[in-house]
Amino acid sequence: MRLQRRYPSISRLLHCARGVGGATNDGEGRAGRDRGAGLGGGIVEGHAMSLEREKMMVACWAIWEARNKTVFEGVRVRVEQIVRRVDDVMAEIAGNGEGCRGRKSVGGGRKGEISTEWRAPENGWVKINVDAGVKEGLGVGVGVVCRNAQGKVLWGLSLNRKEIWEPHVAEAVAVLEGLVEAVRAGHELIIVESDCSRVVDALKTRKTGRSSFFLVIDDIFRICSSFVDVVWSHTSRINNEVAHALAHVSRGVVGKTVWIDQLPPVAETLLVSK
Repeated sequence: MRLQRRYPSISRLLHCARGVGGATNDGEGRAGRDRGAGLGGGIVEGHAMSLEREKMMVACWAIWEARNKTVFEGVRVRVEQIVRRVDDVMAEIAGNGEGCRGRKSVGGGRKGEISTEWRAPENGWVKINVDAGVKEGLGVGVGVVCRNAQGKVLWGLSLNRKEIWEPHVAEAVAVLEGLVEAVRAGHELIIVESDCSRVVDALKTRKTGRSSFFLVIDDIFRICSSFVDVVWSHTSRINNEVAHALAHVSRGVVGKTVWIDQLPPVAETLLVSK
């Protein structure tokens, strides 16, 4: 038996699960019509019950996959990785969303779309670009820059921590730090732009989980209640160079620095084109 045959297709597993569910008698002599659902094309009937069943089946599949990787490949899979695997598959089944509370989508775009150039927000809005970098042996750096509809810098910040986080966790912390500062500045209409697709997709699809990454995501959603509206935007790295520069501006210096109406020279020079 080849190794890949130990990993059944998740779509086949869910297809079998739905078949069993659809054939189950509901006690009144007819099959449980509300128990069937489609994969990828959308869930048609029994949405809540079907998702719960499918999540259970996905979890079992993810645990079995992790077990086989350990037994046959000698790869240990952490619980957080299994949870993330389940969440990713369920997000594909459930579809995706827009914005913080699903209202406006000004400059936000759909999942998978990426802006090709930095664009100023509409009047009344601010755009907050965020970035993070893991500095080998030094910890993590976070950079945030906030600009208005005229492209003018309102504020920027640099945060350095000794902790070593996974890159996607650090990127999520950058979003959180940007929103915390936005509350202090009194902003109400916000576009948050990041070059980390994993973070942007998690925010757009409102993914949930138990890992440290999702704890930060939960904190982000909680602070969103402080604003009138928030839109998530995915951008390219080259359009995020100002925030990137701020994430690396104070190597080895632990703490947070905030600049008002200006930025340090290393980031200021990038504003001409960004």
